[in-house]
Formats: sequence, C-alpha cells, structure tokens
Amino acid sequence: MRIFVTGASGYVGHGVAKAFRAKGHRVYGLVRSEEKAAALRLEEIIPVIGNLENPDSYRSILNEIEVAVHCAFDFSTDKGVEKDAKTIDTILKAFSESSLPRTFIYTSGVWVYGSRGYEMVDEAIILKPLEIVKWRPGHEEKVLKATSLKLRTVIMRPGFVYGCSGGLTDTLFASTSDGEVTIVGEGHNRWPMVHLKDLAHAYVSAAEKEVTGVIFNVVDDSTATLREMAEAIARESGLNGKIKSLSLQEARRKFGSLADGFAIDLTVNNSRIKRLLGWQIHHAPFNYEIDIYFTAWRASQIHGRELIGV
Repeated sequence: MRIFVTGASGYVGHGVAKAFRAKGHRVYGLVRSEEKAAALRLEEIIPVIGNLENPDSYRSILNEIEVAVHCAFDFSTDKGVEKDAKTIDTILKAFSESSLPRTFIYTSGVWVYGSRGYEMVDEAIILKPLEIVKWRPGHEEKVLKATSLKLRTVIMRPGFVYGCSGGLTDTLFASTSDGEVTIVGEGHNRWPMVHLKDLAHAYVSAAEKEVTGVIFNVVDDSTATLREMAEAIARESGLNGKIKSLSLQEARRKFGSLADGFAIDLTVNNSRIKRLLGWQIHHAPFNYEIDIYFTAWRASQIHGRELIGV
C-alpha cells in the first residue's frame, strides 16, 4: 500500500512510518526541513517537505496514496488545535473527491477519558476529556462521520507511549538530573502505557485489515502505579528511592496544562484491538525493562537527539 504519515520525524510518527516500511509498504512522510527529509531517506521513507499550517505543501500527495495516517500535533504554539482541524479537513476533502477506496487513521489519546480512578474504561464509555484535550472528541467525531463506502476511518487512542528515546516518560527520566525522581501527587495513580513499537504495529494492522468506523484503545496490560514506576527509575539511576511529589498546583506552575495529564488515574480496556486486529503486546511492561529504557534515554541525551513528547 501507499501510506502518507504526518509528523514522520516526530516520536510517534517516525515509529509508525518505519513500521509500515518494515512491512514493505511505500511510505511518504511529512517533515518540515531538508535535514529531516535526509534522515527519512535513510529509512527508505519518501519525504514530503511541508507543514500542517500549509495544506498546499502536501495536498498533491493525497491523490497518490491509499492510507493517510495523522500522527502530528504541534504543541509548540497555541494554534495546534486549529492546525489539527485543518489537516482533518484537508485529508477528508481530498479523499471525498477520489473515486478509489481510501483509509484515514487519526491519532487521539486516552486523555479523552479523563481521570477515572478504579473504573475500567472502554471505547463505548461517555468521554470526560481533560481540559488540554477537550477538543479531541469533536475531531474524532468529524473523522468517524466521514466514513463511507469509499472511505474507511479509524481512531487510535494510544496510552502513555514509552521506549526508544521519547514520550512523556522522558519527564521522569529527566528529573533524575536533580537527584530525585519528580512525580505529580503521591503516585498512587496509574498511567495506561504502550511501547512505541507495539503502538506502531497497531497502526499497520488497522490499515492492513481494512477495518472501518472503529475506535481502538492502544495500551498494554501493565498495572503499575506511577510511584512504582518512579521507584524503578530511582533504583536504576542510583537514587536509592529518592522521589519528590509535587502538588497539582506546583505541577501546573512547572508543566502547565500537561500537569493534569501527569496526574491522571486511568485503567483502559484493550480487548477490542486484540479481538478485531489480533494485536499482540511484544514488549515487557515499563518497570520490567527499566534498564533498557533508561539507557536509551541517556544515550539520546549524549548524542543530542531531539526528544518529542506525545
């Protein structure tokens, strides 16, 4: 298949683009610069130089591909939501004008469920999104409503993505430089987790199995609390259990609106993606291979690689 991936130089998008190419698909990746384009070429991914703010920079490729995978989100400005909506509209319009079958896979996230404590949530539950993602349900709905005989649509809701050298877990790793692992609250809450490569394979399966009009939670089966994760990092980094708890107010001053995401307490059901896609979890839970993940993060710091959150 011919695949177009937005955010192909970003943390999630790069992983997804590589997973599609590993299965032999012809992959086009949207990047902002020639430098990043050169890196994609090394991965056998065809770069499309452009950006979400300027749909004309990538519009023509939409006539060539079968599957559009939207992974990018611009956290650097207050126009991220506007750019996301513009990208959805651009892809849907191009696909609506095609006489051939097309697939649109849109990336959302588990923060649309809000903090639920011990309640396990699935894809059919009423959403209570965190303030930072209150707009996401509307964007999901727009994609799903566009489903037709010619257009297959899929919504992916990843958990906290970890592995390699990116993701929100990097915030925990980075805090070790201050001599302690910093968490929001006491750490009794749970983060729904998923390894980057397991997540990427879920996108590939969704495209290859040609499902449509469906939402997938993409999370692993881990049940560790945030404090247990912090304790594992503290052991691996030689901090001997030194953990600092920030109040939500302190965290908001430090991290802004991301603080509410760090404080989320959520358990997510993943049975639908296992049942419909035959999706398998290949990577051990975060705590079980913390030595590998922490080493990868340190290596990325030494080599000066750009870390992009999701």
